[in-house]
Amino acid sequence: MTPASPETAPTAPTAPTVWPSGPFPLAATTGEARDIWQAISGGAALDPHRAFLKRLVEYALSEQRSGEDLYDRVTGDLGDLLSPEVRDSGAGRGQIETEIRFAWQQLWDEQRERAVAAAHERLRPYFGQRFGTLIWLDGKRRTGCFVWAVDGLRITLAGRRDRRPFKLQTDARDIEDALKRTRQREEDLARTREARRHPAS
Repeated sequence: MTPASPETAPTAPTAPTVWPSGPFPLAATTGEARDIWQAISGGAALDPHRAFLKRLVEYALSEQRSGEDLYDRVTGDLGDLLSPEVRDSGAGRGQIETEIRFAWQQLWDEQRERAVAAAHERLRPYFGQRFGTLIWLDGKRRTGCFVWAVDGLRITLAGRRDRRPFKLQTDARDIEDALKRTRQREEDLARTREARRHPAS
């Protein structure tokens, strides 16, 4: 995961300056931590400690940190919110790394949602909107592509693949990526044909 681009997050994150009180309420198991963060993703309010943790992770990402470097930075920034027992034990470190991972994932999901919403606004999809040939992530060509349905930010795309009709659920960002990929492939082919017509002496 990388920090949000300027387009999707125009304001650079800043380090939090107000600490919550009391020790961090670590989940006892990975499943419990997942349930807590899934509830937050579903609209439940962030408790002060996890709101603080999320800010720390966001700030560490803005410094281009990742992996163990990110975990070490955030764990260090949590300071006295983690007891020495938690900080120095393998189980405790595993618990806080789990919380960091879920906070990181939520930030990634939010970044992705902002990017999709921005692409949706640019594309303005509607039923019947045609894109022609698209090259998808698998490198396969889909021909005669058009919008079959729009439901919020979800788009149903229809067309043909290997002469067979298809439909797939996607979003505006993936369609934009496919359009760019298709243009790039066409430009590469045009350069190759031109080079063959006029080989270097």
